[in-house]
Amino acid sequence: MDTTYIVLKWLHDLGTVVWFGGMFFLGLILIPSARKVLGAGPQLKALMTTVQRRLEKFAWASMALLGLTGGLLARYSPDFVHMFHSGTPYEATLNTKHVIGLVMVIIALVRNLVLRDRQVVNNPEQVPAKSKGTIPPSAPPMSKQEKIRAILLYINILLATIVLLYSAIIAAWK
Repeated sequence: MDTTYIVLKWLHDLGTVVWFGGMFFLGLILIPSARKVLGAGPQLKALMTTVQRRLEKFAWASMALLGLTGGLLARYSPDFVHMFHSGTPYEATLNTKHVIGLVMVIIALVRNLVLRDRQVVNNPEQVPAKSKGTIPPSAPPMSKQEKIRAILLYINILLATIVLLYSAIIAAWK
């Protein structure tokens, strides 16, 4: 039993859970629920800005952890020659997984650096509280930037499921 391999695999899986789980939670649970409960307005914007800024710190740390541990884990496979060598079905599958992962990182960069909402919510508590018993107004149409950010989030969620499929295929080779 190789302790180093176990620790690397555990850290790699942890990074996957944090990054992918954060995306799934944000896109499939939090955003739709927050829009339904809070409606449009400053409270929704404050909540989403606060959550996304907190979550992205964990996501970037997870991406770095995945890159580091993934590179080290690849060395444990006798089927691995070097990055982007596709001499075997194992390597082709692994490379496809890596390319998809790199696309996901690029999408995250675009979402967080290029399309980031420049409005800073310094203190979400300054946002006026909603009156009790009121029904949230229907959400106004999303801006073009918000639509693109949402589409990119859902594309990354889809790509994450594909990466997990490729990970399962790779694990079956062992």
